[in-house]
Amino acid sequence: MEWDATDKRYRCGVLRAPTQHLLGRPWPRWDPWLRPWVRRQIAAGQGCDAALETETP
Repeated sequence: MEWDATDKRYRCGVLRAPTQHLLGRPWPRWDPWLRPWVRRQIAAGQGCDAALETETP
């Protein structure tokens, strides 16, 4: 997770810059091609599988 100061929320870093996170260096021309594969691998938008317990303040 990476902080997006513009939107003031956290975003998935591997979806924002897949080549940076998966290949160790940014290749912006490859990101649009790699992003759909990454989205499928992490099942983005399909729910959360984190084991978290929330508390109402």
